[in-house]
Amino acid sequence: MKVEELKSKVFIFLGPFGTGKTELSMNFSIVRKRMGGEVALADIDIISPYFRIRDFVGILEEEGIKVILPPLHLL
Repeated sequence: MKVEELKSKVFIFLGPFGTGKTELSMNFSIVRKRMGGEVALADIDIISPYFRIRDFVGILEEEGIKVILPPLHLL
């Protein structure tokens, strides 16, 4: 299925540690944003934030993506 064929407004990427969820969600968000419309990406992993969206906020915001992060004191 092509990204442009997906009709849902909310996408959740789940899986075990180290399976590429963060990378997939960031790239998916960039593609959706470039297709037009509003895109927000939430990083809600406060248990084991090994590969964090927080490290790529600048790139995502340059693309026009709203990034939602947990407060630092929860990490």
